[in-house]
Amino acid sequence: MTNGAGVGIRRFSCLVRNVLFEMAMNLTNRTLGDIAATIPASTRVFLRNRLDFCCKGQRSTLSEACRERGLEAAAIADEITREAHQHSELEVWAQRSNADLVSHIIEHFHAGLRRDVPPLIEAAARVERVHANKDAVPSGLAAHLDILWRELSAHMAKEETILFPLLLAPDSGRAAAPVRRMLEEHESHGRALERTRDLTGDLEAPANACATWRALYDGLENLEAQLMEHVHLENNILFLRALEAS
Repeated sequence: MTNGAGVGIRRFSCLVRNVLFEMAMNLTNRTLGDIAATIPASTRVFLRNRLDFCCKGQRSTLSEACRERGLEAAAIADEITREAHQHSELEVWAQRSNADLVSHIIEHFHAGLRRDVPPLIEAAARVERVHANKDAVPSGLAAHLDILWRELSAHMAKEETILFPLLLAPDSGRAAAPVRRMLEEHESHGRALERTRDLTGDLEAPANACATWRALYDGLENLEAQLMEHVHLENNILFLRALEAS
């Protein structure tokens, strides 16, 4: 390698570092919802650090949310920039049409909930029954998940039969009232996820837990991640468009 080429590489590396630094600094004053909408890889960082980017996505900046959780905002911003660099192939749904978003939500998230939640309820009931005499057993979990599932089923039916057709109509601003109702229900879903963590000791299976117990908690953690991604796409992109058009 010639000296000129070496200097050029060092200058390029320095430029990349400066761009990443500037990007990280700019993130701290943006809301979590805005960051998640424009940098899809950021949701992985938010999930790892238990930062609510869906129901509360428009309420707090990254700096404010980190302060509440006792996290360093600059460090989280750096983590987001690294994640974005490593996963630049992720779909930027903020750039897609309402029709694309609705199709994706129904085919991926709604179908996933209908596939995954009933077996989780069955597994929870089995764990509670078989391990009833153990201190760490998640008593009441099956009943809680059953209530959540009934609420989610009704919620998805309303979206698919009423709200989504309105959002796909030429005047999507007419959907503002049902959108606000769905936002309220999303808040309820968020509280249900918090209750799930309360009942399960933060989804930490005890050392002597059986395979079913561990699989149940793994499934619940995946459910939490999928539901947060799902609500994020609706709250911070699809529904926000309707509210802005009203």
